[in-house]
Amino acid sequence: MAESGDSIAFRPLGSADIPLLARWLDDPEVGRWYDEGGSTLEYLTPLYAPVIAGDDPNRAFIVLIEGAAAGYVQAVPIDAFPAYAAQLRLEAGAVGIDLYIGEAAFRGRGLGALILSRFTEDVVFGLMRAPLAVIGPDPTNRRAVRCYEEAGFAWIKTVDVVDDDSPHNSGTEYLMIRRADDGFRTRPQYGG
Repeated sequence: MAESGDSIAFRPLGSADIPLLARWLDDPEVGRWYDEGGSTLEYLTPLYAPVIAGDDPNRAFIVLIEGAAAGYVQAVPIDAFPAYAAQLRLEAGAVGIDLYIGEAAFRGRGLGALILSRFTEDVVFGLMRAPLAVIGPDPTNRRAVRCYEEAGFAWIKTVDVVDDDSPHNSGTEYLMIRRADDGFRTRPQYGG
């Protein structure tokens, strides 16, 4: 078994990754829990263009496992979206995380907690220097909730979010947080 640091990495999302995102988002196992409002190249290209260009506050990455593109993860500075921030009512500087494992070969292997833990430590608390990381799965996604707990996140409240600009982002979020100063550091084992 290799340590998570040996097998998981992140590279910034690029234009060449859009077809990969389209394929992943079109997969019913991904689309069931992660909805961008569409999965065609024509829809996703302008949606992600500002993120890729650095003109959007979100930071998006492709998850690499043993060098292979396996999924998607993004860091969302909550304060950059005032309507959303007002609904969540979290402390200043909180950063939200969204992720999915797109490649079926990497699902069901216990990698989600490894990915989330590594991303939280390296990007959210490291690069972005956020005091608080938050993730809001659908409350019925028990598999995700267990995964996020394994990565050190704990439930704080359930919030019904309304996004008038992107209705597909509306819904109930089971808010889970992890603080930069909580002392939780993990390098769970990667089972391969």
